[in-house]
Amino acid sequence: MVTPKQPGDDHATRPWTMNQVLGTMDEKINKYRELARQRAECDVSDLAAVKAANRAGREMDEIAEGIDAADSEAIMAFAALLDDEAARGMAAHHLIKVIRVSGPLADRATAVLKCEPERRIAKAGRAFLKAQASRDQVAMQKCVRRLAGQLGFLLEQSLRSDPTHDWRYEWIDYLTDACVTALSATALRLNAVAVWGMRHTTHEWIAPLMASLQFGEAEDSPLVFRLRFGTKDSEGQLERIDCTQSPSIRDDLIQARPDSDADWWFVFERSG
Repeated sequence: MVTPKQPGDDHATRPWTMNQVLGTMDEKINKYRELARQRAECDVSDLAAVKAANRAGREMDEIAEGIDAADSEAIMAFAALLDDEAARGMAAHHLIKVIRVSGPLADRATAVLKCEPERRIAKAGRAFLKAQASRDQVAMQKCVRRLAGQLGFLLEQSLRSDPTHDWRYEWIDYLTDACVTALSATALRLNAVAVWGMRHTTHEWIAPLMASLQFGEAEDSPLVFRLRFGTKDSEGQLERIDCTQSPSIRDDLIQARPDSDADWWFVFERSG
């Protein structure tokens, strides 16, 4: 008998998985949709909500990992999630990276993955510039939170898709201390501190993030972006700075960012 999750249970140590709880494929798909909506509706200004959204993402990982790549009916049922507004981005990632589909379905998932969450970032970026022009401080702060939330997802997707970095067992939990600067009428720079963790541990670390974003005025204009994440330790690996360090450490991360790409642990860009 599966033991139901109790309040306060830790995701990394609970003795069951989503696929042990969910029996039929319909149950798995419905739960995946529910978790996706939870992530999409997350209030990124609420730290508890952000953490819950990231737990939901890890449970979506578990559901995808339980899909049999040889079961064509299960794959097609899962592929229907590409038509779900809230689930399509994660479903595309799971189809490509976890289930490892090929052919036309892989092409379709790749096309979806390229658009999400870039579309949401571009929308939030345009809204920020509009709010800045009207000097609406409340709206600007709201846009910064949305940008930070979506950039956390984009950073994790970029890390997972880059063949030179093994990011299978880590995740980006959330971004904090975000600061946005307008560079032009269609370009922004966001500096933030990323909180990241690893599977099978509750410990978390922090690392600097610098994101340059450029988008057209049209809604369907592709997002051009450049992400620089993390500093290197003495062995060239991602430096582990304890998340429980004093606030002054976060200030130092924001102020003392490397100038050269060679000094960043991860640099990723998309030119549209």
